[in-house]
Amino acid sequence: MGLPNMLTILRLILIPFFAYFVFFGYNTVALCLFGMAALTDWLDGYVARSSSSVTSFGKHMDPLADRLLIMTALIILAIKNQLPLFVVMIITARDLFVMIGFQYMRLRYKEISVTYLGKTATAILMVSIILLIAGVSFGLWLFYLGFLLYLISFGDYVRKAFFILKCEGGMIF
Repeated sequence: MGLPNMLTILRLILIPFFAYFVFFGYNTVALCLFGMAALTDWLDGYVARSSSSVTSFGKHMDPLADRLLIMTALIILAIKNQLPLFVVMIITARDLFVMIGFQYMRLRYKEISVTYLGKTATAILMVSIILLIAGVSFGLWLFYLGFLLYLISFGDYVRKAFFILKCEGGMIF
């Protein structure tokens, strides 16, 4: 198992520790853990691409780790009344739909790559989460920008999936 995959696993391991510390108000520790997890997201992709060590495991687990990290943070921030619950529910539903859709496409031997728009939305959400935990009010505005980009990227993924399946000929389902 290469370094990029180990970084993805590290991100998964950091999630429950981050959740504990942010939930119980140890924001400095939570910020460090979330920042470290966000850094592993960038670093594993960079290392995998630059060393030509992109793996099937990484292609599937890296986005899952990102989604779990973001969903965990957003759910806790909603519980702590720092974010509206309905927005967190929309993001969670979008993430679940995208994860299921990616697996469905995989079963059909088709692949949709993570897009620059999706990566940008994820990065903006991660930065906004850091700002929200730190108590910086601008974090909420940045969060809503990330939310908007998240919705646009969702539409883009759905459009691409339907196009791929339509070109395949036959039924989508």
